[in-house]
Amino acid sequence: MNGTYDLNLVLASWCVAVAASYAAFDLGGRIACFESGPQKLWLPASAVAMGSGIWSAHFIGMQALGAPGLSFDLSLTLLSWLAAVAASLLAVYVISRSRLGAAGVAAGGVVMGLGICVMHYAGMFALRMTPRITYDSELFSASVFIAVGLSIAALLIGLSVRRLPDWQLVPAKLCGALLMGAAICGMHYTGMAAAHIPPGAACAAGNALSGNWMGLPVALFTIGIIAAVMLLSMFDAQRQEQRWQERQQRITARFRRGLARG
Repeated sequence: MNGTYDLNLVLASWCVAVAASYAAFDLGGRIACFESGPQKLWLPASAVAMGSGIWSAHFIGMQALGAPGLSFDLSLTLLSWLAAVAASLLAVYVISRSRLGAAGVAAGGVVMGLGICVMHYAGMFALRMTPRITYDSELFSASVFIAVGLSIAALLIGLSVRRLPDWQLVPAKLCGALLMGAAICGMHYTGMAAAHIPPGAACAAGNALSGNWMGLPVALFTIGIIAAVMLLSMFDAQRQEQRWQERQQRITARFRRGLARG
């Protein structure tokens, strides 16, 4: 089970993580401006898009190892996806809040970082391998600290973005996305370094959920989903802005009519 990393897939996993994180920062800012009805729709939609991106980055990173014959347990793989979506839901919710204290950001970062760790190690445990993988305790702890620490920093950036002038928004969101992508990939590859695969270990054969398909096509497909969700939310935000302007014009027109009659 020895393998060396494919740098193209490593880069692809990082790009997917950054794209998912940028979507979270962008959608979080827009959701804060949505009305209560659309907000209830866009929060889970954003979480699914970001969580799927984080999950895909993990499995692309697994495929980058180049170990032959990887196969995964379906239920545990779905559990790892749910953990990524739950962590993303928390991230988007925190970023979309108008006010949140330092304690709230810290708590959100801790829970989000732990969610990323659950996603990673549930995905690793989903490997149908005998004997099972063991982990180096120091590197395992380091992976947790990386995920939590950088998640807190990324949430702080996400909350501060909305106070910036328009010309600084994109660079600030990109900075936060790069940091969050570093948290995801740093945690993943540190966790991979912590894993010890016993000599003679082998994955179960004949499993349809094999790792052979988890590569660049998954990266492109996931980025496409993220881009689609961002475009839909942008159009929705523009429509709501237009409705708000129309309401303001109606109110102004009524006020002027009232003055004319008075």
